[in-house]
Amino acid sequence: MDTLARMAPSRIVTPSADAWTEGALIAGILARTQGYARADRRGLLNDALMLLTAIEAGATLISRKVRDMDLLLRFRPDAQVLLYDRMPGVG
Repeated sequence: MDTLARMAPSRIVTPSADAWTEGALIAGILARTQGYARADRRGLLNDALMLLTAIEAGATLISRKVRDMDLLLRFRPDAQVLLYDRMPGVG
């Protein structure tokens, strides 16, 4: 909460109407072709929205969701994404 409180409101970006449209299309295609469970589809849409919003903002998206981002990057290879994994034994 402290980190969010220090964030300048002008630095917060939200998905545009174009990002919502493209994100819904991409997430829908991937949900069907990759067999995502209904419960996981909203998370995939959120990931698509974050990726597309980062592209629009010229930002690098940092994510641990390697599988989802790998699939999304097939649609938008122009995105700048930094993927990471936790070190074994670290929370």
